Amino acid sequence: MITTRIPDYYLKQATIDDVELVYDFIIALADYEEMKDGVVGSVDDLKKSIFENGEAEVLIGYYQNKPVGFCVFCKIFSTFLCQSYLYLDDLFILEDYRKLGLGKEMLCQLGLICEQRKLERIEWFCFGWNKPSLDFYDNVLKATLHPELKRYRWEKDAIRMVIDSYDK
Repeated sequence: MITTRIPDYYLKQATIDDVELVYDFIIALADYEEMKDGVVGSVDDLKKSIFENGEAEVLIGYYQNKPVGFCVFCKIFSTFLCQSYLYLDDLFILEDYRKLGLGKEMLCQLGLICEQRKLERIEWFCFGWNKPSLDFYDNVLKATLHPELKRYRWEKDAIRMVIDSYDK
């Protein structure tokens, strides 16, 4: 258990016993982002990827002993830093618990993890329509938006198409 500066709020590192809860948070996040059809992975996929293969880590936030949010993060290597950094894939707090500082506290704890592991930074992406989050990142966290980077996604069907079309 990770204690926080907010009374009645604590975090815990998710374990395999939390896989259903983590999946429920993923569905809630997808619903918030109006992307529910985008969730194609299953509880079993999540269990294997995170809890058996260790591909990512999850913190779960509990407020008054109720699970109210989560974040998923992993380590990525930067060629320019010549070392790893943390990548925050998702952070989500249930709507009824927003504006209490819980997300900020979760990010601060992630920052402490970053420092403890002697990593240089944390990076993430945010949808352009998510104005509350963008304002928070800009005004509260003082995070830097890289103006030149665009995020690409190469899906498996396109990957296969290119591999199959490659003249060997």
